[in-house]
Amino acid sequence: MIIKVLKANNGDSIYLSFQDKDNIERNILIDGGTPQTYHYLDAKKKKADGDLKTTIEDLKRRQKHFDLVVLTHVDDDHIGGLLTWMTEDKESYSMIDNVWFNSGKIIKEHLESAETAPDEIVLKIKDGSNTTSIQQGVDFEKHLTDNNLWDRKIFLQHQKVSFYGLDIIVLSPGEEQLEVLLKKWKKEKPGSLTTGKSNDHGISLKIHMDNEDKITDENFVEDDAPHNGSSLAFLITYQQKNYLFFGDAFPSVLVASLEKLGYNEANPIIAEIVKLSHHGCKLNNSKKLLKMIKSTKFVVSTNSKKDHHPNKQLLARLINCHPKCEIYFNYPELISKIFTVQDYADFPDFKPLPVPTAFNL
Repeated sequence: MIIKVLKANNGDSIYLSFQDKDNIERNILIDGGTPQTYHYLDAKKKKADGDLKTTIEDLKRRQKHFDLVVLTHVDDDHIGGLLTWMTEDKESYSMIDNVWFNSGKIIKEHLESAETAPDEIVLKIKDGSNTTSIQQGVDFEKHLTDNNLWDRKIFLQHQKVSFYGLDIIVLSPGEEQLEVLLKKWKKEKPGSLTTGKSNDHGISLKIHMDNEDKITDENFVEDDAPHNGSSLAFLITYQQKNYLFFGDAFPSVLVASLEKLGYNEANPIIAEIVKLSHHGCKLNNSKKLLKMIKSTKFVVSTNSKKDHHPNKQLLARLINCHPKCEIYFNYPELISKIFTVQDYADFPDFKPLPVPTAFNL
């Protein structure tokens, strides 16, 4: 399994490549990051290719395509790069076999009592220096429908899918999260609990660790943003190895799914790699969840420029649960900004590392 964690600014974009039983290369893209993940303006104000476009152009050169594109949810830092690609590249549709996407319309169809669909909401996104009001989910759905890329299936917690030798179990969302998304869609206000605007990187790991001792499963406060709750998250198994991709999902939903599969702190799931939920937000990665996992490799996907993710408190929690963990950053310049010489002296066994060009696991 080849895994590339693309530079997606404050978002997610993850490329997977593997061989099926006939030794045919299969390719999956999970999310597309922000619009700048496809292209951006460099220091000279010239258009430059982002990691997403570079990955796509490499597939084109090798006459390959995406067997599957997954959009976990309709936040701009997950959907923006996909929309930019589809809008600007006429060949994009021929590069995609199938898409998994829980659109507002099919969620509403699934939950017939729903009153308001998210694709009726105008989302505020940042595109370069301008703020634009667009209905990204609607635009994406139109691209898929017009080009016959989508079979309009809904994906929910506990569903199992076989895909060219992969066994995929959906860990999130549950129906409750979709109901909340439809009925109680809201915009977080600046400084609210779920925005994660505060920067705690200047606080030492030791102080964060001391604060962690005060947090129990009972008083842990988790994310309550409806769009994050609707995020798809997966357990992928390939050749008897497990890979966890948590999207921006809620930890209580992930815990419930893993418990249903028979995992707990005494019997943790062994995973080759874990993509931490919501860019390492402390509200999306609980101690209970982390203790249900046995892994050495945890990935943080963000440049930290919007919400100051990852929270250092979460990193302290991770190190507390996994003292010898390797924490991989797709923007490695964050390592020196977050961890101090004293942090390494206090906790010498963990390793913050740059994301490699590709994980081969």
